[in-house]
Amino acid sequence: MTYRKLLAVHLCTGMFCLAFLAMYGWSAVQMAHRRWFRAEDRVTERHYTLLPGLSDVRSVARLLPLSGELQGIRLGGGRLVFTIARPGFVYVVNYAAESGAVTVQTHDSGVGGTLNRIHQTQGVWHGYRLLNIWAAFLGLVSFGLLLLGATGIYLWFRNQRERTTGSILLAAGSGLAVVLIGWMRAG
Repeated sequence: MTYRKLLAVHLCTGMFCLAFLAMYGWSAVQMAHRRWFRAEDRVTERHYTLLPGLSDVRSVARLLPLSGELQGIRLGGGRLVFTIARPGFVYVVNYAAESGAVTVQTHDSGVGGTLNRIHQTQGVWHGYRLLNIWAAFLGLVSFGLLLLGATGIYLWFRNQRERTTGSILLAAGSGLAVVLIGWMRAG
């Protein structure tokens, strides 16, 4: 591959990864400095009527116009109480089996809460399709960052004038990374 093509790959990879890194940076600052970013959930309540006598939480969840992952299921007293969560939203569902009445309490944490939640999301297979797509993009970004580093080192090495400065910066950055990783593991 020619120098110009490799430079184009390097720049395009950097631009692709930039948006994700900016989001992670912003949400990290938000989590580290919670007092600067006061976040309060907006809570609303809606009422629905479903068929009475349903006893399966998944059946109730499928009949509601909500999307997310089922969590916190509690059964008893003729009631099904569960939450459906997705980044930025938590729906608390209370279904009365006798009457079919459903109360849905929506907790909306806004853009900041959404960024915070997707920053902390783990794993690849979720019940919420958009989280699976997000996980796939994060895999691409991880690969992109490795590609960015590899192409950056190669492009730097090809530039004779910058080898000394680049070597110093590469060694300092690697040393700092090792120190920070050790510090995080010790704490």
